[in-house]
Amino acid sequence: MRPRLLSTCRKDVALASDFLVMETKTMSRRKRHETMRALVLGAFSASSAQVSNNIDTELIELGRVGRVEPRRRRHLLQSMHSLRALESAIKEVLRANGVPPGHSLGTLLRQLNQLPANHRSHLNRQAKARFHSGIRSYRNKIMHQANFYPAGAHECEQMLADIETCFSLVVK
Repeated sequence: MRPRLLSTCRKDVALASDFLVMETKTMSRRKRHETMRALVLGAFSASSAQVSNNIDTELIELGRVGRVEPRRRRHLLQSMHSLRALESAIKEVLRANGVPPGHSLGTLLRQLNQLPANHRSHLNRQAKARFHSGIRSYRNKIMHQANFYPAGAHECEQMLADIETCFSLVVK
């Protein structure tokens, strides 16, 4: 009888830990888009209020699509809204510093790398390479390849984490 009780306890602990992992993922998603919203609202001046509102709208949509089904559509929408917010934010940062922004994400990352090293939105060479090979490549597949969807929740979460990291390094 004792081994059975131990087995039941282990199952309960396993179920509880699965629940905590699910809650942590949900919480981090919510925190992720709320953190990016807070950065946007605090970073841009009144002169760029319209752009700030547009970026905030994309981030609100990022939060709203969390329950869209099927999952591949949800992952695609999460990727799209976060990428649009990121690109718009980078362009606004460059404009605010007198740099006419480029049209592609690769060019925008290069321009951030070319800002003076002591500039608060400067991307060092390693960060630029990381975001160029990760975010830019992922974006191009999503936008330019028919019937391409993120491979699953893990790939989507990794990309959203990379976008949040880039966002927090650039938008200050």
